[in-house]
Amino acid sequence: MSRPARRRRLLLLSEPYPPRHPGGAGNYTRTLARGLAARGHEVHVVASDPALEEASRDGRVRVHRRRLVERGWNAGAFEERRRQVLPFVRELHRRHGFDLVHDVGGFLYADVLRDFLDEAGIPGVTHLLILMGPYLAASGMPSFAVRLFHDLQALQCGVSSAVITTSRAEQDYYRRAFLPLAPDALIHNGTETREVDPERVLHWRRLISPDGAIVLFMGGRLGDRVKGGDRACALAAALWQRGLPVRLVGTDLRASETPAAIRGAIRSLGRLSEPDFLALLKAVDVVLCPSRYEAFGLLAVEAAAQGTTVLASAVGGHLDTIPRLGGHLVADDAWERPGPDLVEVIAGLASRWEPRPGRVLPEELTAEGAVNRIDALHGEILARAS
Repeated sequence: MSRPARRRRLLLLSEPYPPRHPGGAGNYTRTLARGLAARGHEVHVVASDPALEEASRDGRVRVHRRRLVERGWNAGAFEERRRQVLPFVRELHRRHGFDLVHDVGGFLYADVLRDFLDEAGIPGVTHLLILMGPYLAASGMPSFAVRLFHDLQALQCGVSSAVITTSRAEQDYYRRAFLPLAPDALIHNGTETREVDPERVLHWRRLISPDGAIVLFMGGRLGDRVKGGDRACALAAALWQRGLPVRLVGTDLRASETPAAIRGAIRSLGRLSEPDFLALLKAVDVVLCPSRYEAFGLLAVEAAAQGTTVLASAVGGHLDTIPRLGGHLVADDAWERPGPDLVEVIAGLASRWEPRPGRVLPEELTAEGAVNRIDALHGEILARAS
């Protein structure tokens, strides 16, 4: 691994950070922070936590958790971050002298980023893990709320030296809706390729399919319209009605949110450790990614890396990744009314489960590839600023 020409001091802003708060944004921040630190940079992460305020280390990464009340997305959340995080970031900068600030998906830090960059005079990067406009529109929010959060992201992008988008669909939207603001760079989110314990995979398979049912996995809450929980239920119900022995499993499913026709065919497993979650992805037959909006879709890539069949909505980052990973893009109406081809794909899995070999990911979808591109972007930004 090549070393940077000069060791940089980097500050990353994030809402969650594992292991206390798992999830896509936090996991990706950890991947990025660890990767940059491995290249010799000094990396600090400021993250929010509703119950804990501490400084700790994650390997070479210095993590600063700030206790912030969970207020949702409202004016109070922005004000609290400005009041509590901005002075803390100022003090960190006084002690460490950061070269660059990188906000990883934490749009709630918009005011913090604006004020701090104005005072410190250093470059900032906004990493758009989601675009709030299309995300809130997909969730059914009223237009005034969609516009409000769009404007807040515009503020954040406007004070940045560069904006990272994660798929061609996101890049196109950014260029239509936000320019002329900061220039954008298309960098796919990358995932770390991990080995999975075969015995753990078999354990989960026996647990979720003792009767040989075809297991569909849904990532996210069934009640989450954006993630398409209702679409996952509709597909399971349609397959059930066709006589296929399917079971819908996930880590945050609630039977009360499912149609009565399949209420007995779902299973919620609760929060899992990272090794168990990866083993589960390999133990199921199909991973469903039925989102109405998906900036990138990291779950689809993680599942495909384990060799598992992926069915994903034809939207956002899925358009970039699914064709390259051997998955299947599903039209909006096909979740409720699957066509013969889709039914055949799933029916072909009946009584045929066996551990599948993992898939080698394209370089740009790996953690190494993503960190290489971001490291290079930081270098370009700092060279322009010098």
